[in-house]
Amino acid sequence: MEGMPLLPEDFVGGAASVNVGSKECGQEVDYSVKESTVLNINTNPGHVDPVPRDLEKDQIDASEGEPCFEFGSVCESSVMGRHISGIIPCMNKHLTDILREMWEIYESVLGDDWRALTFRKAAIQLEKLPYKILSMEDIKHISGIGKSMVANIKEILCTGKLQKLECLKADAKVSTLRHLASVWGIGPKLALKLYQEGHRSVSDLVKASGLSQMAHIGLKYYDDLTLRIPRDEVTAAEKYVQNEGETLCPGICISVAGSYRRGNLTCGDIDFLITHPDGHSHQGFLAKLVERLQSTGFITEGLHGTYQASKKVDTYMGVGRVPGYQHYRRIDIKVYSKEAYAFALVYFTGNDVLNRKMRYAAQRQGFKLNDQGLYLRYGGKKGLSCTESIPCENERELFRKIGLSFLEPCDRNL
Repeated sequence: MEGMPLLPEDFVGGAASVNVGSKECGQEVDYSVKESTVLNINTNPGHVDPVPRDLEKDQIDASEGEPCFEFGSVCESSVMGRHISGIIPCMNKHLTDILREMWEIYESVLGDDWRALTFRKAAIQLEKLPYKILSMEDIKHISGIGKSMVANIKEILCTGKLQKLECLKADAKVSTLRHLASVWGIGPKLALKLYQEGHRSVSDLVKASGLSQMAHIGLKYYDDLTLRIPRDEVTAAEKYVQNEGETLCPGICISVAGSYRRGNLTCGDIDFLITHPDGHSHQGFLAKLVERLQSTGFITEGLHGTYQASKKVDTYMGVGRVPGYQHYRRIDIKVYSKEAYAFALVYFTGNDVLNRKMRYAAQRQGFKLNDQGLYLRYGGKKGLSCTESIPCENERELFRKIGLSFLEPCDRNL
């Protein structure tokens, strides 16, 4: 099975249809509005109603909605993959900026993961192209873009904007929810709750009751935490923490995962993954490292209760500042056993689209895959799983065992 292409997933279709009365190249356009996990947007400004989700994530009808993108349909080489990392400028920002804004609103504000994913995949797919899309002829050969997304792209090409996005941005309630949800520790549901309590700005939240410790830290460092982190700063952080860790435990392996490892030029936070090749020195290491980084001023804020007495993983989350740099950044540190490290490295390198495809591929092979291991599953999808993971020494072996061709980290921006 080695070399099997990454398998497509499909998205939920259906739900209500809202005609916003716009025209697309002379045609009347009818926009299908799918159900959101949290909110349903009406075209009347300021009107946002909660709606239930009636579909489970694992119950996706392939006959409805937008088909997802198949890996290899546009870009399978590392050269093409580097478009998204910024090494080669994106040729289609006139399209992708709008698609990315739709993705951000659906994911971070409305909590609609499925619709967010369709826009995300379309944006990433177009960012990989080495040419500028000027007409619909330019995207005809790209497989995996559904009819609805094609209509969105056509509208942007014809008008320079997307009426769906304009309606969302014009909605006062959506705008406020978007603002509240920009605080670290405040998700779509909490943002809606705070809105219903009368809060309309980030400054209002100082008076809000019932906020988590994370949200309080997010408010304290709001201006810094909303900034992207340049790649050179993450590199400096990785080198600094590796040096401090080596002082505490010679031979310790410390690296930064996430979008940084995929080659992106900026990151949202700094995700450290740690292990030790001897299989035992990682145990108890995290507490020592955090204490050390606090004493040096690298970590300035931490969340209580973030240590987890787990056999395979220990975690810490906080805020810190890299020596020589101005801004405070979100810091995640995870320590894994040697046996679990390959699984963790793949999972936290991402991206999340690849992780979904890998879990699906593992399921097709009769396995359950997560950040700690690959487990043989009995009795189908909802059956029992073995408690002991199938060994994988490295990422390449994991890809092989679930029947996928190996992807270098820079090629994982799917």
